Amino acid sequence: MRPIPHSAVTHAHMVEYLDDIVAEVATSVTTLKSAKEFKAIYKNSVAGFVSLKAFSRKQLPLVRSAAELSRRLPVLVVTRQAVQAMAELRRFIELIAWWPYFADHPVEWSHFQSNPWLGFVKYESNPIAFAAHREISYYFAYIVEKAQCSSTSILRECAGQLQAGYSETSRFVHAGGLADPNSAMSTFDTLTPALLREFSALQKSVLRAGSVIAAWSNPEGLHRLPAVERSWFDWLVGKAATNALRSGTVCD
Repeated sequence: MRPIPHSAVTHAHMVEYLDDIVAEVATSVTTLKSAKEFKAIYKNSVAGFVSLKAFSRKQLPLVRSAAELSRRLPVLVVTRQAVQAMAELRRFIELIAWWPYFADHPVEWSHFQSNPWLGFVKYESNPIAFAAHREISYYFAYIVEKAQCSSTSILRECAGQLQAGYSETSRFVHAGGLADPNSAMSTFDTLTPALLREFSALQKSVLRAGSVIAAWSNPEGLHRLPAVERSWFDWLVGKAATNALRSGTVCD
């Protein structure tokens, strides 16, 4: 068996590898500078980050993490990691769905923080662990029940949009699709205008819904939004949602 290359040779290969990555990303940057589809993705992420960052003050770190995930999305698209961008959207949804429940349940939150990778827990004689590690639908149901949402309310609509987004993005997290012998996988994803438009639409739907739930969860934060943050938030969630949130009718 031949030995692996000398460390100096391996280092030279690594440098060449990194140079190839730089060239690939540089090409992507050049292309996206003039792409209106990427501008929409960038704008969505700025609005989501600015809004959620403002809502995160004196809140559980879940909100701050959701804001940071929003900011990561354009970076992943620029580097042609579209599948990972979808996975980050799914993590964003989880953070937003968990927040209202854990904000109301400090004991369960403490358990979750100390065991974040535990996975689902059967009830048996572990009610705290059970409540802190449930399927995502449980936390959406908590939002709807706590808010006493009507079936046509904006808040219920947003909860539904996050659930739909979770189902859509889960396809990019699980590896089942790669079991298909005809599936192709490369280091860099192919970005077409159509793919960018589809991602932008899903991204805006998820960030909008998440921001509405964040504002409902932190009404004081909503009323304290500085002018710049307020403008971005209003643009992202739309006139109907902003009016409903500020008038207290988002659940009606």
